[in-house]
Amino acid sequence: MSALTLGLIAGGLFGLVTVAARWALGHHSNPNAGAAVSAMVGAAVATIAAAIAGQLVEISWSQIWPYIAMGVVVPGITQVIFIHAVRDLGASRTSIVIGATPLFSATIAVLAFGERPHAAIGIGTALIVLGGAALVWEKKRPIGFRAIGLIFAVSCALLFATRDNFFRVLSDNNPPPFL
Repeated sequence: MSALTLGLIAGGLFGLVTVAARWALGHHSNPNAGAAVSAMVGAAVATIAAAIAGQLVEISWSQIWPYIAMGVVVPGITQVIFIHAVRDLGASRTSIVIGATPLFSATIAVLAFGERPHAAIGIGTALIVLGGAALVWEKKRPIGFRAIGLIFAVSCALLFATRDNFFRVLSDNNPPPFL
């Protein structure tokens, strides 16, 4: 499968997770328990897939502990923040705000690692800003809207962006930046 195909599948599934979280919250589910179960199931599936693919054969604790630590935070703890964002901001608004993750990731890469901005980054940034602007022009807020949800959603986006750059720095075969 190509990276584009995998990216499209991941994006679709992320949207589905956001809607599923909103549905679960509408049924008076415990958001913290749901987030914890979601993160644990994801960790179990990823571990089993890595084991089946033979990725855990000759790996030492010193090689893997930074990835486990970051995984506990993102997506681990971030799942709880995400669920609260969906509860307070709504599924679509949370998705729009978290959609800014590439913007934050690129900004971190440019400021912290000296990457040169490219036209693709500029175009992507403009599209993200335009998508977020739709939230600003909204005249009526839905029932249950709480502004704290925006803080939760931005926190998730920043944590995802930090994770992306963290893994890139840790990687032995540091992938080149896009373009």
